[in-house]
Amino acid sequence: MYIKEDGRQHDNSDYKDKCLVCFFSFGRPEITKKSFENLLENIRLQDRLLVIDQCGLNKELYIEYFDRIDWLQVWKRNYGIGVVYIFIRKFLESLIGIQVETSYTDDKNWVPDYINIVESDSIGKKGWIDRVMKGFNLENVGIVSGFDSELYKPIGKINEFLVKKTVCGVNIVIRKDFCLKYFNVFKEWGQDRQISIINNNTGKKILILPGEIIHIG
Repeated sequence: MYIKEDGRQHDNSDYKDKCLVCFFSFGRPEITKKSFENLLENIRLQDRLLVIDQCGLNKELYIEYFDRIDWLQVWKRNYGIGVVYIFIRKFLESLIGIQVETSYTDDKNWVPDYINIVESDSIGKKGWIDRVMKGFNLENVGIVSGFDSELYKPIGKINEFLVKKTVCGVNIVIRKDFCLKYFNVFKEWGQDRQISIINNNTGKKILILPGEIIHIG
C-alpha cells in the first residue's frame, strides 16, 4: 500500500478486479466537472485513473485535481472517440510491457484486470463500481455496464442484471484481454456498437445493472 499526497490510499495486494478507469472529455466544462467529481468519489483503492482531455478544453479542472489523477493526457486536437479507444489499448500495452521504477515500490508494476470506460456526461451512485463488477462473477460474461440505455431493449435477465445485445458507451467495462485483442481499428463514432458486435461474435453476454449511472449529457 502507499499513500498519495492527497491522502488517498492505494492497495492492490488482495484484489483481482483492479480497474484502469478511463475518463475522457471534449469541452462542456460544467457537465464534465460534475461527472468527473462524481467519478473521483467512486474510484476504489485498487483502481487507477487515466484521463484524456481532447483539445485541452478542461485542463484547468484536471490540474485542480492533479493529485487524484494517475495519468493525464492532454491532446491538442479532437480525434473522436474511436481513437481514444485505440489509445487506451496502447496505454494498456505500456503498463504491461514496461517496468516503471517509482518511489512507491509496492505499486511499481500495477496492471489492471479490467478496463472501465466512463464518459464525461455520467453520474454514478456511490459504490457503483463494486456492484457493476459483480456481473463478471456470472457465467460467460464479456461486458458489464452500470448504464441502462432505453435505446437497447433487454433480451433477458440474470439476477439483478439485464442481458442486452448492445452496450451504450456511457459506461463500458471489459476484461484486459478483450481490450488487447480487439481494440484495433474503430470508426470515429459508434464504438460501443462495434464492441458489442465483437463481443457477441465471441458468444459472450452483455450485462447491464440498471439504475447505477445516469446520463446528463
